[in-house]
Amino acid sequence: LARVHIPTALLHTGLRGSSLSHALAECNVQAIIFDHGSAERLAPAAAKRTDCRFYLLFSLECVSDSVTSPALPTWALPMILPDVARVDWDALPAPATTRATDPLVFIFTSGTTGMPKAAKLTHVRFFSAIVITYMFDLNSNDRLYCCLPMCHTAAFGAVSLCWWLGIPLILAKSFSASRFW
Repeated sequence: LARVHIPTALLHTGLRGSSLSHALAECNVQAIIFDHGSAERLAPAAAKRTDCRFYLLFSLECVSDSVTSPALPTWALPMILPDVARVDWDALPAPATTRATDPLVFIFTSGTTGMPKAAKLTHVRFFSAIVITYMFDLNSNDRLYCCLPMCHTAAFGAVSLCWWLGIPLILAKSFSASRFW
């Protein structure tokens, strides 16, 4: 998404109701990629955001082709990903120049002390996270384990490192010492 100058908003999975609607409006969200477990909490926000598309990301836990809620019209990602894979990115017109201070990702607070607030992570912040690869001497033989929510800045850093190094990222819904060791 960053390649075509689309900043991504990483939302806390606990956001619901007015907090969720506020977060979607604050970043002028045009599309949402979600998993099956989030469909129920997204349905009320979807009713207010008719200008927004909802893309269902399949997982092993979800084998149906659609979300059962008629209030949440969805497009299944596996159905559009083959089209995206065929795009000749180099043949597309050059996008506007990306500046180091342009937003790459918006990460929202949980909203426990009021409405969720967006922290803007810029392209330069992304590359500053890459410096950690040199501090920890990470290389292509390493693997990163992340049990933090993807809306957390440290989780974004872990994903960034994996993209940069081309190494596996092991995700867990929550930390488990017995599974870790």
